Amino acid sequence: MRCISCIMWTAVNADLREAAYWDNASTIQSSVEWQTFWEANWAKFITDEAFATVGIRLVNEPELPPRISRNLPLDSNSGSNNDSLGSVLSATGQRWEMCFYDLDTGLIGGLPDHFLKLSREERLARIDEIVAEAEKVGFDLMGTEIVQDGKAVFVLQPIGLEAWEISKEAYDGNGSIESIASKGRRVNTAISHYDEDSGRYDLPAAAYFFMLTHEGTPVKMLLGVPITSTNFVGGPSGNTRDEFQHTGFQLGRRYALKFLKPKE
Repeated sequence: MRCISCIMWTAVNADLREAAYWDNASTIQSSVEWQTFWEANWAKFITDEAFATVGIRLVNEPELPPRISRNLPLDSNSGSNNDSLGSVLSATGQRWEMCFYDLDTGLIGGLPDHFLKLSREERLARIDEIVAEAEKVGFDLMGTEIVQDGKAVFVLQPIGLEAWEISKEAYDGNGSIESIASKGRRVNTAISHYDEDSGRYDLPAAAYFFMLTHEGTPVKMLLGVPITSTNFVGGPSGNTRDEFQHTGFQLGRRYALKFLKPKE
């Protein structure tokens, strides 16, 4: 997921899009293929041996750190609060509209131009392509929407990671990857709360989750509520956390993160 051979993955205004990038692996592959072809066939086109080799040099990527043992006790390393992701289905290309998040690096990204120009219906029809491109460059979370009870709800969709819904106690406490995951409910689609009483997913509800990225980064998440309004009227109400506020700077879904490391 973390390929150093990546350049900015951007929707519009590349100079303004912070920490968004796209993968240039296809460009590198094409260059290597051209080099192989040319060095095998150059004599068919020219006679000067000075141009017989291309000389492309690929820089080796650094190795990823070793994966954390699933039975090693973990502790909170760092975190973030009051985060949100907008939806790929309703993004308009404004520079603050971030729809993707890489949990391993903290990088965020918006929807690229070739998807932005599509209608909502066209994006929905090609959602698998959007996910595939995001996974290729290393994003772990995507903001999107799911219709429930006739209403579109902003949700977070995992990309290439394992996720479990956990209790508030598990979110606040410590443990190993194995002990935390074993007590959680495995998430297979959108990161959303499963209501035992009704026997169905409650998409707008706040809940707690444990996630393990493709590279093995363990993260706890407080999934907040959907942001359904950008019209601020006064300040936050009482001591309510930002993650439980339905008003924000962009429509989407709120969340907070706790990054975990081996306990010292």
